[in-house]
Amino acid sequence: MSFEAIFPAQLPEVLAAGERSRVVVDDALRCLRESCTGAGPIGQLVTWSWTVDADRTHTLLVHHARYGHWMPAGGRCGSEELPSAAAVRELHEESGLTGTLLDPHPLLLDVVLDDLDGVRARAFGMAFVVVADRNAALTAEPDQPVAWFPLGPLAPEGASVRHWARMMRGLAAVAETPRAHP
Repeated sequence: MSFEAIFPAQLPEVLAAGERSRVVVDDALRCLRESCTGAGPIGQLVTWSWTVDADRTHTLLVHHARYGHWMPAGGRCGSEELPSAAAVRELHEESGLTGTLLDPHPLLLDVVLDDLDGVRARAFGMAFVVVADRNAALTAEPDQPVAWFPLGPLAPEGASVRHWARMMRGLAAVAETPRAHP
């Protein structure tokens, strides 16, 4: 895997998506503005699909071989993709499911300084809430099992506690506060 920066053709759309995030962690929006406008180091964009069933009682997780634990479907945003489309695509690639965005805007925006294939860079994360059919057949990628788990305060065994806690807080915020869509 080699380092790829956020793609210049998508910078305005990436910035617009980040500005519409419901939850912004620390100074992620400032960092995204700097990266998208050339005022700071560029970085990668990773999207997550926080997938829930129609009843919002279960979530879909993928056992990512690279990280060794269960976490939401996700991956790098492609060169000509909008962040929301990347989240839906990653869900499909990793589970075989076709999902529907609950909201076209990200629920979460965060940033970490990371070592990306030997390059010190910012890694931006955007999480989108996606609804999918829990009864549909799952098609996992090789060596990456996929399964539905009940939503609750405790992460399932082997799940990323960090991702689980953030997802649970985010999903609770969506349930508590309706959002007006421009």
